[in-house]
Amino acid sequence: MKMLARKFTMVAFAACAALSTTTLALADCEHKGTLVSTGTIPNAAGTIEVKATGTTQRIQVKADLAVNDGTKFAVITKTNNGPKVLGTMTVELGLGELKITNNNGNSDPAKTDPFCAVHSVAIIDGNLQPVLTGTF
Repeated sequence: MKMLARKFTMVAFAACAALSTTTLALADCEHKGTLVSTGTIPNAAGTIEVKATGTTQRIQVKADLAVNDGTKFAVITKTNNGPKVLGTMTVELGLGELKITNNNGNSDPAKTDPFCAVHSVAIIDGNLQPVLTGTF
């Protein structure tokens, strides 16, 4: 009887461990949006794409910015749980890009899970001024 209890405990522990390492997505989604310039940088433009299928999730933000190479911008996303810093992008040849994936169910580095909950994004300059914003 003791052996059966021990086996049950091990099976229960393994099941809990497996569930705790699985990233739970709310649902499959695909959102694409255009980022609009706030006027801080003339002619700035950008896009955002959020995609989730099963446990694989991806968020990609692109910006066309007429600034010096090496200029860094923060990318902020917003969900119903509030804003999160997704990461930073560095502009090279007028283009900046930030792409985050959760690597087939692993925890995402930006802790924005689930990506499908993102409903707006802002690209912020070094003076904490929004350069591009978008809602979808």
